[in-house]
Amino acid sequence: GQRLPSNEDTVLVDSQGAAAATPRSALSPLTTSLLEQLEARIKELKAWLRDTELLIFNSCLRQEKDASEQL
Repeated sequence: GQRLPSNEDTVLVDSQGAAAATPRSALSPLTTSLLEQLEARIKELKAWLRDTELLIFNSCLRQEKDASEQL
């Protein structure tokens, strides 16, 4: 286990499972770049999921069928 970082810090877990907060500035440029790309992709996926859920919800409202049947 690792968790996604907040804006400035990340939590690294060693082989014994001990967590230590590390400032993002201590990470290598490649790691920082990969984290930024990952965060951007997660943001895009969240937006897509929100839009998809709204589309499904609205299409269910317009139909007279049961929502579970519609899905």
